[in-house]
Amino acid sequence: HDEWMTLAENTSSTDNETANDTANDSADDSADDSVSDSANGSANASSCSGDWEGCLKSKCCVSEGYRCYKKNDHWAQCRNKCTPGIDPHDKKMGKHVQPWSCDDWDDTPNKCAGSWEGCLNTKCCKDPKQRCFKKNDHWAQCRDSCKPGID
Repeated sequence: HDEWMTLAENTSSTDNETANDTANDSADDSADDSVSDSANGSANASSCSGDWEGCLKSKCCVSEGYRCYKKNDHWAQCRNKCTPGIDPHDKKMGKHVQPWSCDDWDDTPNKCAGSWEGCLNTKCCKDPKQRCFKKNDHWAQCRDSCKPGID
């Protein structure tokens, strides 16, 4: 069972020394093996991925409003938002129709998460009224408040 707890107070400053050192492994083993590493951000780890590009290896996105979200162990993408489950675009295209875990995979230094975005790696929120709350080992979110237990 998942219970919410405070991961970190809001630190909308640029201090990111408390970044998560543990790999954010997804439990989804049903990934589509046809996705190649070269199509999934095989760029140098020092260069971030562009909007809607793969970011499994770079773990960062160029654009401010985009974050690197994980679909499964074989794909992560720079997106402006992510909702766990089947993405309507994937379903419409009929390709790679598998659920998104939406694990926060973004390790961009000094990049705090926006309202209701994942903050597992950044441990900070842009909105000074919000704090980063951890739900489990795979998800933390910037929220106004949080009650421990099932949400």
